Amino acid sequence: MKTLQLLPLHPSGFADVFTGWAHLLRLWQKILIEMIKATVDEWGRGDGFDLLILEGYQDKTRGLNVKREALNQWITSLDHLPSFPEFLAWIRGQEGNLLDDVTERGKWNAFAGGYEFDAPTIAGIEAEFSLNLTGITHAAAINPLIDATKFHELAARHFLKPAATPQLREELGAENTTVTAKPGDADQLPAGPAGDPGTAEQGYAPTEPQPASRGEGTLQAA
Repeated sequence: MKTLQLLPLHPSGFADVFTGWAHLLRLWQKILIEMIKATVDEWGRGDGFDLLILEGYQDKTRGLNVKREALNQWITSLDHLPSFPEFLAWIRGQEGNLLDDVTERGKWNAFAGGYEFDAPTIAGIEAEFSLNLTGITHAAAINPLIDATKFHELAARHFLKPAATPQLREELGAENTTVTAKPGDADQLPAGPAGDPGTAEQGYAPTEPQPASRGEGTLQAA
């Protein structure tokens, strides 16, 4: 059987209806995926938006004014997967947090939504993910396209052609994509479509970002 791998459901530009903060719901989803050890490649928590929404960036945004180390310690202490409301309650319990500060929320959303990748970064993304991004520079627009590309790749790994018999499916554990039917197998073929594509970083986040590299919320010097 293949190892479970999941991508965050919401892009970094999405602002949840509970708080209005862009990327916050995605960060919570990344935490859960990390806790069940299902992180995909470079989609894990990193130094880009995941860090900046917590601790801010230069004079552009203070973020939530919550230390990443405090978050890491809280995650380590848990014996269950926290719900989103529970995550928000933890943030509100941190001294000096800005979760309910409308002004700081606006600054963060403007920063996250307005960030643009530079030309070399875009060229690298186009090459790696076979995308044509002509005229598209904003991370909030590009990251969901990268998510979709990776989603397709993950789903394809679990797709079985209709020719695979139920017995073969069980034996292969959705590992094989080129199985052909044997004589006499026709009456064993499933009636419906084969395969159940999985689930769907973000924006893309290689090292999720050190300033000046590619990735979800990766920063270039302003």
